[in-house]
Amino acid sequence: LALVFFRGANNEAQEIYFYPTVLLQNALLLGLNQEQLWGQYLRYNNPAWTLDVELQYYLLVPALMWGYSKSPKFLTTFMIGSAALSIYLLIAPTEKIYIDRSLLTWAALFFGGFLYFQAHIEKFPFRTKNFALVGILVTLTAMPFPEPIRTPAIAIGLLLIAAHLLKVDETGTKNRINKFLGDLSYPIYIFHYFLIGPIQARSAPIFEAMGLSSSVLFFAIFLLNVIVCLFVCSLVVFWGDPIIEKYRSLLRS
Repeated sequence: LALVFFRGANNEAQEIYFYPTVLLQNALLLGLNQEQLWGQYLRYNNPAWTLDVELQYYLLVPALMWGYSKSPKFLTTFMIGSAALSIYLLIAPTEKIYIDRSLLTWAALFFGGFLYFQAHIEKFPFRTKNFALVGILVTLTAMPFPEPIRTPAIAIGLLLIAAHLLKVDETGTKNRINKFLGDLSYPIYIFHYFLIGPIQARSAPIFEAMGLSSSVLFFAIFLLNVIVCLFVCSLVVFWGDPIIEKYRSLLRS
């Protein structure tokens, strides 16, 4: 959040940066996509819109666990119905932020994960290698398709691959590289938005002066972004991970 103070007056939303409602919605994250609730719609960190949806699901988890223990058939039917509506909204979005970035629209992904988790606990006879093979096939097949088919299909393919990786992860074959790559995910997610702008602004004139074609220019800026983001976020993990682990162990105890 400290980076917000250095963004400069060239941002068109600068005048409402420090409204109490804007500060509150960015601090809470919940309701970050519901501009009607706050009267303004401004995210300090653009990718944080997904954290709003994620937190809503976390709040649902205790109710889902309780409901599944009481009536699994009823809850499963409800989740499948919600998932069907969710897939419809993903394919045909309403173009209203407070709906398209709501808990319902992404329900298929979350409820799918929840049901897979429950099936996994109950020792359902799934061969997750087949999940991965189907996931790879679906992902590759979907890539040439136009929207709105491509994105939901690729998401489903990647989720099937993730289901297999979850099973593999449980075998206990962990190593430092896996842990480090996993720890990189959140810093990259949080910080890349603040890094991309300055990197592009400073590198584009240099690359343009070299007479690069538009496609090569795009690839050069993209590659530089990846390298810088990985470097900065690796430092964050290297120095921050011991501190985070210390607080996690305190919370556990």
